[in-house]
Amino acid sequence: MKLVKTRSDVKTVMELFFSGHEIVCGQLLKRLKYIRNKFEHSPFFQRHEVIGSSILLVHDGQKAGAWIIDFAKTKPLSEGVMIDHVKSWSVGNHEDGYLFGLDNLISILEDCLKTES
Repeated sequence: MKLVKTRSDVKTVMELFFSGHEIVCGQLLKRLKYIRNKFEHSPFFQRHEVIGSSILLVHDGQKAGAWIIDFAKTKPLSEGVMIDHVKSWSVGNHEDGYLFGLDNLISILEDCLKTES
């Protein structure tokens, strides 16, 4: 079993996932940017720590979709505490890096589209 650890590894997996379907990759990129914008401006997410959540990515060669799933470990923050999901985690700050990871995935998909062009 090969582990996917580096940005290059993730890009390789994404290129295999799309395997010549640039339009589908573009659709997914648009959807992820939409999710990112909604997430960033959501009062719910500003006041919740999102641990163990995932992004489900699907495509059938014609259409692509992405959904945020697995909210079982999502926890409300203490009154008055808000997070941006981008800052680095440190003990007690509740940052989860969700948007940091989403930004990296978006960047990788943009790189995949540049490679295909």
